Formats: sequence, structure tokens, C-alpha cells
Amino acid sequence: MPQFAYFSPYLNWQQDFPTGKIHAFEDQESVQLDCLTISDNEIKLLRSKREQINLECPICNSRMYYNQGYRKIRPDGSAVIGSKSSYFYHKNDEACHDSESLAHALTKKYLFTKLHEAGYVVREEHRHTINGKKVRADVAAFVGNGERSMLRLVVEVQASNIYPATVAKRVNVYRSEDVPTAWVLLLDDFFESYAGTFHDVIDLEKNTTVRVPIAAGEENPFVVTGKDSRAFMLIMNEYGYVLGLNHQGNVFLIRRDPVNEDKRMAAFMQGHNWTPQDELYKITRIADKDIVPTLELTPLIELEEEITMKGHQGNFFGGDEGQHNFTDGGEHGVDIDHTVIDFEKGKLEGADAYLALNPILLIQETWNAQRQARLNFIRQREEAEEKELAEQELRRIELERIAEEQRTRLEEEQRHAEQERIRQEEEREAEALNENIRQQAEKERTLEAERMARRDEFHPGRKLYITYQQEREIEKLLLLYGYEPVNSMDLLSLMQDEAEHLKSYLKGKVQVSPLIRLNRNEDTIWSAYRKLERLDRQQLERNLFPGGLPPWFATKKFKLEQQEYIEQKKLLKVNRHNSDNHKPKEPPPIPNEEQMKFDF
Repeated sequence: MPQFAYFSPYLNWQQDFPTGKIHAFEDQESVQLDCLTISDNEIKLLRSKREQINLECPICNSRMYYNQGYRKIRPDGSAVIGSKSSYFYHKNDEACHDSESLAHALTKKYLFTKLHEAGYVVREEHRHTINGKKVRADVAAFVGNGERSMLRLVVEVQASNIYPATVAKRVNVYRSEDVPTAWVLLLDDFFESYAGTFHDVIDLEKNTTVRVPIAAGEENPFVVTGKDSRAFMLIMNEYGYVLGLNHQGNVFLIRRDPVNEDKRMAAFMQGHNWTPQDELYKITRIADKDIVPTLELTPLIELEEEITMKGHQGNFFGGDEGQHNFTDGGEHGVDIDHTVIDFEKGKLEGADAYLALNPILLIQETWNAQRQARLNFIRQREEAEEKELAEQELRRIELERIAEEQRTRLEEEQRHAEQERIRQEEEREAEALNENIRQQAEKERTLEAERMARRDEFHPGRKLYITYQQEREIEKLLLLYGYEPVNSMDLLSLMQDEAEHLKSYLKGKVQVSPLIRLNRNEDTIWSAYRKLERLDRQQLERNLFPGGLPPWFATKKFKLEQQEYIEQKKLLKVNRHNSDNHKPKEPPPIPNEEQMKFDF
């Protein structure tokens, strides 16, 4: 239903209808009443002066009446169960545009003409049913005729602010039939105030400042200087652009600034607040020839009907049923709606049309910037994730390195502790060995002293007994020839000449037996062999077995060397941890059978 109705002004009408506004059309003035702002006193006055005040429709000039609507509340007063806003209506239900305003109707006629000139079959206020819903389009453009006629485009002209959910419902109902919905805003009616369509220019002749529209080819920032609109934010968010007109007949393209797309996309993707103050818009005049191609570019989109404008915060007035101050964009300071829109005077054509920016390219630039911003954000997010994974990997490697260093340090400490334990144990063993050697030497000195004392006791007159060193030499010589004295004490009483005779006997130089009794058999030979060092053992073999080792001796020798080799390997393993001063001797190689034979 129409929101506005008009009557002819009379003397002092301002006192009776303070909410009314003067509108000029075809050199005639009318008073506009708004059903949403009209007061109770004005309603009473309309009813009491029904004959004197004739409310008319600005389009069909037929008489209109006011209906205050209704509001149904549950009997218990808990909730509203139904309501209908106030509105103006035609008494005879005549065919009419039901326009919200004269400017709205003129704009629809202008778009009707442009689409018709472009070859479309165009209908205004087209009513039809889609999926059981009755809908009405401001301007509907069809292709084909008759049964082949197909709806190609719907244009909604918006002269007042609406709920975002209403925008979504209108878009979606046509979306179900694959028909895009284009939006055209009457800037001076839709916004409380805005800036960007005019320049202040100094008139040097009159010494005054005048406002002129932005020139063809110029693109300015567009700013809503009054309250923000949720519906406008929704359209710009989903489409990226919108067409706008002012009362001067200028046609504009308003689009999102591509420079701001990276910040905008990052805020939306991350769920951050994005307020109207964060948005950047640009506005430019478009040529008359580009209006229809721009409408044809309208994308086919689908919107959420439960619109909450997530991520947006700030002051909005979309859909409020409060008063709208229809100033001329806030840039003129005039409170009169010059609703005669001269589109011929305001359009860009001729040379100016070629200077104007191409709106198709501008829209595509915004769309491309949005797509690129999304790709940039995804790429940056992936790079950040890869960087985080790389940092996590570096942290993991660093932790493993620290753990490995700790393990190595612990193993090194344990190794040093083990080496220290072995060293201390070896020192104790060495001290014990040295102590045993010292005690043995002390014991031998004691025995030597006792032997000398006994010898002097039994032979007090004889001073030619062998010395202790000579006794050791005779003992070794006996071992080299495999002998053992029957009585070991006999060696203590040997004289010098007897010792020399014994040496000669052992070496085979004399045949006369010595005075002391000697034994030599396999047991004495093997016992002597075990007591000798390696080189001395070879000497024993040459002394006793010049023709080769007998089997019994070779067998025992092989087993002995095997046993000594194993013991030497064990000793080497222990001594690897010792210092260089305690390096063990290399174990002798195991001789083969050929080496077992004596070789002179």
C-alpha cells in the first residue's frame, strides 16, 4: 500500500499539517503526507475536513484515503498476534503504481524506458505468483513474446529504507526462478544525508560557492553522513555495488573500494567486527548508454532471510518506522523535495559519455579484488599454518636435540664414573700387588738371611757358598732343562764349585752327576714350562726337544696357549679404559701346528 498521499496547499496549511512537506511537480505544488509520521491530530483533521481536503495519488490523480491499520494482542496481553501498519489506499482499487513517492514513480518510468529501448518487453508493477507467493516487481524485463516470454531481470527501485530481511525475501523469491534482482537507490530519499556526488566550486564573478556534480570520469569517496542503513550495507556486501540516482537526474555507480578488500575479507574470514565506519565506498557518474548493461550484469545470488548482519556493529535505521528527513543528500540543506527529476538534463551523453568511467570494468575490478582478497587471505592463512608447523617442527627438533644432549651427557657422566671406578679398582689392585711384591721381597730377604745364618751355622769355616743371585740363576737353569731338585733345601748348601759343576751338567758339558739329586719327567718338564716366560719357553723346547715337540707336550702347549689367549683378551677389554700408561701388551698370536714344531 502507498506510504504517501498529496493535497493542494491552502492558506496556513502548515499549522494544520506540521508533518507535511511541499513537493513541486510540473509547476504545481503539493503537500506530501507520510502515513508513518502523520500525527493523531492530523488524522482527525483529515476525517473532519474530508470534503475540503482531497487526498490524491500522485500517479493516477485518483482520490486516496487513510487507514490507521490494526494491532491484535492476546487477551492476556502477553504478545502481539497480528498487526498492520497504517497506509493510504485507493477507494475504487483502480490500477495504479501504488508509488511510495513521485520520485519513485518517475524513476521507474525512466528505467522502463531504458530497458524498452534496449529491446526488452518491460512491465511496471508486474504481479505474479512464484512458488505460491504473490510478488510484485517495480520493473520487470522480459525476453520473447507470448508463450515464449521469459522473465530476464527484475529492478527494485528503493526510495526509503527497508529491513534487510525484506531485501533478502525479494531477492530469493526471484532467485528460485533464476532471475537476478537489481537495486536502484534514490539517494536523496533513501539516506538521511550523504556526501560524494557534488563539488564546491567558487564562482569568482558572484564571489560565492556553488555546488556542481562530479565530472565525468571522476570517482570520489562516497560517505553516508547520516545514520547508516542495514539494507544498504547488505546490498553492498552481497553485490559489491549498487546504482543510485539523485533528484538532479544524475545516475551513479556506488561500489566498494577495491583497496579495502584485503582488510574487509580478513575481518569477515576471522569473524571480527566490521562496522559501517570500516567500509570504504567510491562513487562515479555513469553514461546514459551504460545504464542497461550495468543492470544486465546483476549477479544471481541468494541471501539469508534471517539477516542479522553478523560482524557489523554501529547505528542503523533500516526498517525503522520513524520519520525520514528527505533532504537533498545533506549536501544542499534544502527541505523541499524537487520531485521533478530531469533525467535528460542530468544524463551523461556525447563527449561526456566517452569521458565517463566504464561501470562494467569498475564492478569487475571490485569483484576481482574481492576474489583476490579471499585468495590472499587463504594463502596467508596457509602460509601462517605452514610457518606454525615449521616452527613446531623446529621446536620438536630442538627438544629432541636437548634431550639427546642430556642423554649423551648422562652417558658420558656414567662412562666417566665407570672409568673412575675401574681406575680406582686398578689402583687398589696395583697397591695390593705392590704390597704383595714388597712383602715377598721382604720374605725373600728374611729367608736369605736365615739361609745364610744356617749355612754359617753348619759350615762355619766355609765362605764359598753361592749367593742368592746365583741360587736364582741355578733355579732358572733347572727350569730350562725340565729338572726339579728332590730336596729344594739342597740348593741352599751349594758351594761355588758345586754350582759350576751343576751348570756344566745341565748344559751337557760333563757326565758326572752333581751332588744334589734331581728329577726330570713329563710332569717336571711341563711344570717348568708353565713357570717360564715366552722366550724362556722356546729355550726349553730347544734344550729338550731339538727334534720336535712330542705329542703329549704339543697337546698341552696348544691348550695352554688357548687359555692364556682368552685371558689376555679379557685383560685387554678391561684395560681399554685405562690411560696410555697402562696399555696392555698385545696377546701372542696362536701358533699353528707347523709353528708348534721346534725350529733351530
